[in-house]
Amino acid sequence: MRKSLLVLAAIFALVMFAVPAMAEVNLSGFIRVNSIASNYERYDAGQILPLKTDVGSAETFVSVAAPFQARLLLINTNASTAAYLEERGRLRFEAKGENVGAVAFFEIDMRFGDSQYAVNRNQGGGLEGDSINLETKNLYIWFKPSANHTINVGLQNFTDSFRGVLFGAADFAGIVGTAKLEPIDIRYGYAKLKDAAAAGTLINQDKNNDTDLWLLEGHLSPVKEARIGLDLYFINDHAFPGTYSSAKVYTIGVDGSIKVGEPLTLSAFAFYQTGKAKNVAAGLSTGTDLKIQGYAADVRVDLAAGPGKGFIEAIWISGDDPNTADDKFKGITTGSTYALAASFYASTDMEILLPNIADINTSEALTYDAANLGLGLFHVGAGFTMPLMDKLTGKVGLGHSRFVKAGNDADSFASTGIPGGKTMGTEINAKLTLNLAKGLDLSGIAAYALLGDAYDPAPGVVGVSSPDDLWKALARLNYAF
Repeated sequence: MRKSLLVLAAIFALVMFAVPAMAEVNLSGFIRVNSIASNYERYDAGQILPLKTDVGSAETFVSVAAPFQARLLLINTNASTAAYLEERGRLRFEAKGENVGAVAFFEIDMRFGDSQYAVNRNQGGGLEGDSINLETKNLYIWFKPSANHTINVGLQNFTDSFRGVLFGAADFAGIVGTAKLEPIDIRYGYAKLKDAAAAGTLINQDKNNDTDLWLLEGHLSPVKEARIGLDLYFINDHAFPGTYSSAKVYTIGVDGSIKVGEPLTLSAFAFYQTGKAKNVAAGLSTGTDLKIQGYAADVRVDLAAGPGKGFIEAIWISGDDPNTADDKFKGITTGSTYALAASFYASTDMEILLPNIADINTSEALTYDAANLGLGLFHVGAGFTMPLMDKLTGKVGLGHSRFVKAGNDADSFASTGIPGGKTMGTEINAKLTLNLAKGLDLSGIAAYALLGDAYDPAPGVVGVSSPDDLWKALARLNYAF
């Protein structure tokens, strides 16, 4: 027995000594804690529908906007202020050799005091903890067939060339390659967004109900200061049970940027979306098919001004008229059709109008999916960041959002789910960040949004009034390593 143990120990020692020669292993990630107080945040994620009523406090419900899904969170601003702490940890392991490597990326989320001894995600912050709550974000292999060509295979993270409007920091299982052939770089790939019918259904289980994504992007840098690209995305949806039998969605777009001198950078994108959903459910189209005709455009200016940096950005996303019955859908299709937060447009750094890239589980916004309930979005945002003193940085932001399409005087979110007006709101926010040590930051953030007429109740609606303006304040401790 003693001899066997010695042999095993020797083998283990040899393996440990051999590992560094085979691959370099790195760990990176962050641990983040937020302390939140707000009159609308409810430790959830999705697009919010604010109203004011004396009945109840908050309610979550799911709404399906023709022909694509949109999750709505009903928020009663007459409820008590919410205050709690939440935590997120992300751990990214990478083992790599000269031309090959593998990545495993995990996440743990919880709210202080939520539960213990749980077997579920987003829990385990109660006394004793002891929960099984590890989530898998990414798991993939990468390799280099040549010096300028990398291929990822597996569950990986992806953001489109349109600031995440279609797919923003989305995790999908697929194959994505990037090749740099100066002055051109190419990204291409395939992903499986859905395999078989939706969970819990028996609809078309014997058929091919998969949803596939194909993508091809090509970018040219004619000079060092400029970049222009052509982008193609194709979603082949074989079935969306209960809504349509199949859909093909084509997106073609362009994006580019140019640096004008040292302080100024201009960037923009535009895309057009076309396709067709076949055999749509009754009430979603005047015919059996629904034609898709959506588009979007975005312009951004980044400017270095003295000791600080500022930006202004405007985006327009088309929407469908909720009061017009026809065979056309003029909104856009995004990854959030198939999974919450697969579309994540957050580049103007808002806190209430749009989701924020630093959000944890509490990630509620007036517009969560860029399609904006299929009604379209006009948003303009601006911000300025500058150092205030040693290790202290300040940031201020301003934004405004509107629906592109809305209802009429008889409509309201409170009664019909359709906004009677177009104005969503105007937000002002501010942030102070103190660097406590290398990688460790403490931030204080405050945001206030004046709501517009989109959320006013329709005439004659009893028991519901215009919601209070929205606000949030949070303290954030973040350690990145």
